Amino acid sequence: MFSRQSKILVVLAVVMLVGCKARLNDERKLNLGSGEIESVILNSVGYEQAVTVTASSTEAPIGAHVYLIENEAEVERSITLGAASDKIIAQQPAATEIKFVATIPANKEAVVRFENKGAKPTEISISIKN
Repeated sequence: MFSRQSKILVVLAVVMLVGCKARLNDERKLNLGSGEIESVILNSVGYEQAVTVTASSTEAPIGAHVYLIENEAEVERSITLGAASDKIIAQQPAATEIKFVATIPANKEAVVRFENKGAKPTEISISIKN
């Protein structure tokens, strides 16, 4: 049979695994032509999470928006028309340096959308972390 110490170790291991939250640490470079859009999908997790979005552009202003994937059609339409939308969780419409925090509800997939707002192609360094 199992010793008392073995049982304690198993219980501690289970508690540690259950208590661990998934870490998001996505850093990459995107090359976008004028007007091009690139999106990053954030998978759902079982708890509300605060996500920090940071981006910098070398040649042109960029826009960044965060919204739930279930609202994608409505949000894309409002961004295209330049209209406000209460479905956008967080945004920075046009800058060369971006940093904001977006709170993603539990069990919801989200989109972080980057767009080159300038006339020239640009390289964007992005960081998405929780």
